[in-house]
Amino acid sequence: MGILRVDAWTKHQDKILADTILKYIRYGKTQLQAFEDAGEVLDRSASACGFRWNSCLRNQFQEEVRLARRERRHQKVDMPKIESPAAVEVIEKKKAVSVENIEVKEFKGLRVVTFKDVDEVHGRRDGTAKRNFTQNKKHLIENEDFFLLTTNLKDEFRTLEIPNRGLTLLTESGYLMLVKSFTDDLAWGVQRNLVKNYFRTKELSEEPIYSYMIADPVERAKAWIKEQEDKQKLETKNLMLEQQVAEYEPKINYIDTILQSTDSLIVSQIAEDYGLSAMKLNFILHEEEVQYKKNGQWLLYSPHKGLGYTQSKTHSFIKPNGEQGSKIHTRWTQKGRLFIHGILSDRGITPLMDRNEQEKKSDAPTSDI
Repeated sequence: MGILRVDAWTKHQDKILADTILKYIRYGKTQLQAFEDAGEVLDRSASACGFRWNSCLRNQFQEEVRLARRERRHQKVDMPKIESPAAVEVIEKKKAVSVENIEVKEFKGLRVVTFKDVDEVHGRRDGTAKRNFTQNKKHLIENEDFFLLTTNLKDEFRTLEIPNRGLTLLTESGYLMLVKSFTDDLAWGVQRNLVKNYFRTKELSEEPIYSYMIADPVERAKAWIKEQEDKQKLETKNLMLEQQVAEYEPKINYIDTILQSTDSLIVSQIAEDYGLSAMKLNFILHEEEVQYKKNGQWLLYSPHKGLGYTQSKTHSFIKPNGEQGSKIHTRWTQKGRLFIHGILSDRGITPLMDRNEQEKKSDAPTSDI
């Protein structure tokens, strides 16, 4: 999604700026004063208004400026006192923008709107929402009804360009409080439409919110950690399933002719036959590149999968936090037991039973000839 410039000048704003400057010229006021008052109405700095006028509009209104200066020389009436920036007249009624055309904006997992969005969907002149906010800000709660973004968040919130003066974002509650004074027929319809089809749409959507979509760095970090944990769980589960599938393949493809018993053993039972601990035997098998550990679970390396060495069963349980958990229990078949026996024999490790037989033979008396 491209960057949405919320401070781009519109024709409507250009007209407000030009009308204000021409009016100030007629009454002998300075352009600097005009820039400051127009800036209040347009929610822009005086320097931004000055730059816009001098770089883009001045040449377009040369004749109007000449007439305004001429009118000033022929009248001695003082300019009426402007009690608030809202006194600047707007001749044209602004056409409302459809709610569906609003650029979707989210911050901290919430749908939000700007003052410009509010003015556009309600067909109000630019600066109306800003003025209402300023007048009623004491009734609104920051981080609940609105968020104030500063320029240091430009890299964190990339869907909007944040002006140097900062950017105010309204939540659903902030928006509804702000437009209480809008009571025309259009306002009622817009409020219902905006709440139902913009703010509440996210609640009905099943699309996941990924960590990179979250602006707040702390919340984004938490979401990233959760994603990695879920990813590891999924990888382990897939490996478990892969091993289980491989274990069933020999049963389908051929009969294990060397299998002497249908009983399977856990690693500690096999280790006990050799006078080893389960930990020691697992370590030996790891050194021999037979198995590796993944998230606390021993799994066979690919070359040893599907050879009938193991049988796995998944045990489900409830974690202390109430979540559903699962753990795989790997048991070694008689074929796997013979495989392990070969590995241990190569290392000079013999079963206790064989050792006892050897000791008996060595201790038996020999007859003299």
